[in-house]
Amino acid sequence: MTGLVLVAATILGGGTRTGFSGDVITQFLAVVLLVVVATNSLKGERDGSWVLSRSDANRLLPIVIVGFSCLLIVLQLLPLPPELWSKLTGDSFVGSGLDLVGVAGAWRPISLTPHATWASAASLLVPIAVFFGTARLDAPSRLKLCWLVLALGAMALILGLLQIAQGPLSELRFFEITNPTEAVGFFANRNHFAAQLYVTLMLAAVLFIPTVQDSLQPGAQYTRAVFWFACAAAFVIAIMAGLAMARSRAGIFLAMAAVVGIAAMAMTNRRAFPAGNTVTNTRLSVSRVSLAVVGFATVFALQFGLHRILTRFAIDSLEDLRLRLFHTTLETAIKAIPFGTGLGSFVPVYASVEKANDVFRSYANRAHNDYAEFLLEAGIFSAIILLVFLWWFVSRGYAIWFRAKRDSFCSAQLNHLLLQQASTIVIILLLAHSFVDYPLRTTALAALFAFSCATLVPPLDFSVEQGRIDRPLETDEQSQTFSQVSLHQNEPVQQVLRRRWGADVEWPEAWQEKNNNAQDDEDA
Repeated sequence: MTGLVLVAATILGGGTRTGFSGDVITQFLAVVLLVVVATNSLKGERDGSWVLSRSDANRLLPIVIVGFSCLLIVLQLLPLPPELWSKLTGDSFVGSGLDLVGVAGAWRPISLTPHATWASAASLLVPIAVFFGTARLDAPSRLKLCWLVLALGAMALILGLLQIAQGPLSELRFFEITNPTEAVGFFANRNHFAAQLYVTLMLAAVLFIPTVQDSLQPGAQYTRAVFWFACAAAFVIAIMAGLAMARSRAGIFLAMAAVVGIAAMAMTNRRAFPAGNTVTNTRLSVSRVSLAVVGFATVFALQFGLHRILTRFAIDSLEDLRLRLFHTTLETAIKAIPFGTGLGSFVPVYASVEKANDVFRSYANRAHNDYAEFLLEAGIFSAIILLVFLWWFVSRGYAIWFRAKRDSFCSAQLNHLLLQQASTIVIILLLAHSFVDYPLRTTALAALFAFSCATLVPPLDFSVEQGRIDRPLETDEQSQTFSQVSLHQNEPVQQVLRRRWGADVEWPEAWQEKNNNAQDDEDA
């Protein structure tokens, strides 16, 4: 169910405003997922395996954040008498307007646009469902969802290529208001398409780094490790080319930050090699190969779309407008403290305070700074929610990057640790992108953000900080995804080399005898 919601959110949730039928379908699936999660959580609580244990702050704090957010929505929608309403909202900029239309004495909620607040509350169903659905899963299941997200990113990349090939009139652009000359994938906005691509690039590191490590092991030339390494490298190069097609300035800068994150992941993760290993300085080799591939991908992307990228860095008429939107939004947010004007109220509120010098041909649908817009709509409580989230995120990120006991982990645990490290960088990139845009206002990117946050929650099967296995994981041989060779400590390299493709095939006796004789000659 979590995978189904992720697929629906990615394919149908690329709009920049509420009310699309795709969002409604995804929200319906999210409700079903929440029911399933609640049912399984109650069963888990009875048998003592509830993942969101009340005694674990790492698992409990996200519930507190979600609960506090729901309470804020209830407070904004609760009708209040005029005396209490005026005390809570103070001498706000809307007081004179209410007197003018003759409704100043009526009961009303704090939200100036209750219908938009209801729509915003409904849009939160999808990320909440994805978060709790992913948090309920064990490490191998989360890795399967990671492969699903990568497959969706590959689909979006192919779709973007087709959109560029077919031109501005392409029927593969699913939104009427969109960027007709750039690749947008499943989105209406090129910036959000670029955000999906750099998220895909970071999660691709969970596939790419193990393939580099496997391809450097002795005897890897006799296995599929080299093939998977070539596939992973080609995928990384294709993603960088897609970012060049999108022509998003923020996307390009954040992709460069993602490259730094991949290098950090390669430097801090390595697998144990068998005794007698002939590969020297493996840690440096893995990082060098990773950087070489990512560097080639960057150069290829620049050659592929350098002219298109440079045109985006020319003087843009919206450049100054973004700053003016931010200043006006922040000034209005200060007047609306402490409760804000209501979730989803930005468009009418900004239209009522827009300055004459800031008027342009269209209208401002967003503040292009999610933090200023969130402060306007949710007041001081938005800052409290954000600070609590950042405290939880920093504590989890520190534990994952600096306290994980990698030496006691098996392959499945190391792969999940890579997923957690990639998720921390994904969260940082999306939070940074929110300073100049509104990626988390789309259902698709909100779902990916929730998935990344959920992977930071300790899974059912082991604890990252303690290296503790609560229940058995798959063995190393069962959990290997990229290579058919299983290398164990103190295993002779020659024995590893003998395990080639087709070792489990029942060959004819004459062939077996011939192969054994050849092997004896080789040993001699």
